[in-house]
Amino acid sequence: MKAEVQTLFGIVGSSGFARVLKIPFFQREYVWDKENWEPLLDDLLDPENDHFLGSVILKPGPEGFGLREWNVIDGQQRLTTLSVLLKVCGDKILAEPLLSESKRYYYDRRIKDALFVLTADGDKIKLQHSMVDRGAYESVLTGTSKYDVKSTAIIDCKKYFEEHVDLGSAKKIFEMLIGDHQKEILVGIILDGTDHEQAIFDTINTAGVRLTIADTVKNYIFQKYLDVSKNEKAVFEDYAQYWEGVFAGDEVSLKYWSEIRNQGRIERTTLEVFLQCVAIVKGIFDPQEKGQSLSKLADYYKKYIDNFQHIEDFKSFLPEMADMAKAYREFFAEFRDDEILKWSDSRKRALHIFKTCDTSTFDPLILKLFMDSKASGAIGAEELDKSLDELSSYVLRHVVAGASVKNFNKECVSVIKHTKTISDYLSEKKNNGEIDDESVRRGLRHIKKSYNKIAKEILFWMEIKRRGEETSQFMGLPVNYKSDLEHIMPQTWEEYWRIDNPTVVDPVSGITVADPEVAKQLRKNAVFEIGNMSLLATRWNRQIQNREMEIKLKGDGAGIPGIDIKKIDIRYTCDVLNEIVANGYLWNEKTIRDRTNKLSDLFLSMW
Repeated sequence: MKAEVQTLFGIVGSSGFARVLKIPFFQREYVWDKENWEPLLDDLLDPENDHFLGSVILKPGPEGFGLREWNVIDGQQRLTTLSVLLKVCGDKILAEPLLSESKRYYYDRRIKDALFVLTADGDKIKLQHSMVDRGAYESVLTGTSKYDVKSTAIIDCKKYFEEHVDLGSAKKIFEMLIGDHQKEILVGIILDGTDHEQAIFDTINTAGVRLTIADTVKNYIFQKYLDVSKNEKAVFEDYAQYWEGVFAGDEVSLKYWSEIRNQGRIERTTLEVFLQCVAIVKGIFDPQEKGQSLSKLADYYKKYIDNFQHIEDFKSFLPEMADMAKAYREFFAEFRDDEILKWSDSRKRALHIFKTCDTSTFDPLILKLFMDSKASGAIGAEELDKSLDELSSYVLRHVVAGASVKNFNKECVSVIKHTKTISDYLSEKKNNGEIDDESVRRGLRHIKKSYNKIAKEILFWMEIKRRGEETSQFMGLPVNYKSDLEHIMPQTWEEYWRIDNPTVVDPVSGITVADPEVAKQLRKNAVFEIGNMSLLATRWNRQIQNREMEIKLKGDGAGIPGIDIKKIDIRYTCDVLNEIVANGYLWNEKTIRDRTNKLSDLFLSMW
């Protein structure tokens, strides 16, 4: 390995020793944006700055027709940005009407020398981009391209510099980068045949957008494949089919796999979450093994891929991963708030519950179950539904009962390895009291404010199930998940629901509570029982939502209407409001507890 400080021409070459810099097809697309362009431009225009812009790693490739190709191992973001900036500077300078012919020739020759190399077939762009960015890059440099423009980031880069670089700045930047007084602004690192470019690529500390786990895994897979195959064309074809075609084949795919998802406190792209699933399913990563951590996922993939010594290893692994990716995207589809859901659809019901409970821990298991079911036909589909029913019950009981979920990762792996089943874990934790019926009942009597979304989820599926069982005017009508969770006795109860209006009673016996402090605590507790909660498509008027029960339902008599029960299309909400009216608008700790017990019975029959 040879490293030295160089000018831009020292990196890209100039007349007499021109280089064609090739970005390997498996490297990530151009991802820099304003957060990167702005400081780079400020750096170049700051006279007090030393203008050091980072490093570029190159590895010699094949030589032909007097030109040598160099693979860009690291630095493509920086080189792309500088070349686009040069193009913009050149356009602004050459557009100056008073520019002399000699100066015009000087600037034009230098710009072309930096961006193009002269071949027998004409000017060839020096920096050869990968598929995702090739169309955009060529259109920026030449005004046209025979390739599709799949990403607009490079075009956005050109627009940014066009807006922020004036003629004076353009001349300063030109002179600094490729003029007669050009400066050494980059560290050029040239690798030889003994250097391990992936190790250097992963460990070097450079400015810019850091590689994601997915980038590192992809680069390692296909670099290793190239090393084993020695056939770039064949590797390219497999990359195009099994990676680019799956994860970056179009804008929709790029958006889907790059979407940020929250895993607890960690943000990951959908592609990274998927790679985690694959790693667990195939035993590449085992959370049960001491010392293994999700933060080292890329290292586990490297270790796994290092064992691939034959082309057949890649020919087996890549199609399998592509099939799993297609299955993942098919199964883990996003929900629309207005989507019509049915209780009988175990898949959507389970995924809806997992999403609300903020758990993706069992995604690897679900993916494996789905893949197995597709291979087994109707019988597999039945087994999948059964497993999803058990899994959703297992997760929801944990959340409601407040049981620890820290072992979900290990339990997921155990089920994948067939060491245990979800049914085994469900029975085991019911028996030891972690998620037994009584623990669930206690949880439904004390739903934390932060768990309002869990209460909404429970009531939502209760309503869905009831609609599927009843033949009535409500049959077939969708329950809008945008419906709001309402506390019938309001969370802010102190003003209009004083402990003497209605009088606080013991929730079990119904006997009046005389002690004011005990009464306040009982009322506060009652507000957060599942029995005090309901779904409403239209919220109570804000001016009366905290008022007494009768006013909330009938209105204040001064122009502010209440709720018309006949227009409410959620059955369980209709039931409770009609009961309240029938009981003379009485709603207290006892009536709330009675409803909590009924809903708890229903919960336990469903989950």
